[in-house]
Amino acid sequence: MKKKILFICLIFTLSGCFKEDLPIEAYQSSSDIFTNQVEVGPFYRNQVFFDLETNKIISSNDRSVWDLAFVNEVASSAIFLNSSKFMKVGITNSTDFVTCSEKEIYEWKFDNPSGDKNESALSSFIVDFDNLKTATKKVFFIDRGYTPDGNEIGLIKLQIINFTDSTYSIKFCNVSNNIIYEHQILKSELTSFNYFSFDDGGKTVKVAPPKTQWDLQFTQYTTRVQQTATGITEDYLVNGVLLNTESTFAVLEDLKEFDQINHKDLPNYSLSNQYDVIGYDWKEYNFQTQSYEILDDNTYLIKTQEGNFFKLRFTSFLNNTGERGFPTFNFSKF
Repeated sequence: MKKKILFICLIFTLSGCFKEDLPIEAYQSSSDIFTNQVEVGPFYRNQVFFDLETNKIISSNDRSVWDLAFVNEVASSAIFLNSSKFMKVGITNSTDFVTCSEKEIYEWKFDNPSGDKNESALSSFIVDFDNLKTATKKVFFIDRGYTPDGNEIGLIKLQIINFTDSTYSIKFCNVSNNIIYEHQILKSELTSFNYFSFDDGGKTVKVAPPKTQWDLQFTQYTTRVQQTATGITEDYLVNGVLLNTESTFAVLEDLKEFDQINHKDLPNYSLSNQYDVIGYDWKEYNFQTQSYEILDDNTYLIKTQEGNFFKLRFTSFLNNTGERGFPTFNFSKF
């Protein structure tokens, strides 16, 4: 019960290697400013995929429906956790799936929210011998994190048996019953990831829309945060925006006001496709007023997959009834 109460408090307190940074070319500007609001919800249950070009929400899903995201690139294999659930990985050196127990865990790891494949918690499922990558067949323990209501989901024992340019082969069991399931996850060219759930003996689930249809993902996720009271940096659940890293780039501008930034400024910036380049810190929590305050100086310059440039600023984290979890933002196309 204490864990559940602490987790709910935590929720309400805060909300592969990268391509080279991209120099910006100047574009003609447009004076139209659009406003939109996304419903992540007061318990941050929703993950919402948004397209700047059409000013539309492309899709949304309950964040609880998936556990692992398998990278779909033909020449690259990696697996990411659903960090919106505060998932983490217990790493062992054992390759014996049947006999390996939790006692053999020597380290717990969270994903790095930057999206760097080499810094994912499951990155050690791959070993590189003379430029030939193979599965280590290490046994991992997956803490599935928490439901939006703060309930613990459970512990999974996982082994990545093999991977190719087109598939991943895995074995897992719930440590509470030790029933072993095996699955093959196929790669797809349509989306950046193939999403997998451990529910019901394991299944692939549809989460993100096709990778060419969206730019921004509004979601809760785990990152390293320095606590104001103690100064200690620890893994924490926050609420923010992650980037479609396929061909979308962004950069923060916090010296010029939104209205002052025009197309003539664009060559002065270098953009990045780092997953959390927009992130969560466009707002901050005021412990005295117990409310979120928007950082008005933060403007994000974004290049979409279509090659167009936008500037975006957040104006609120609340809806018109005062509920948190409703990011509101203005954006304009250059």
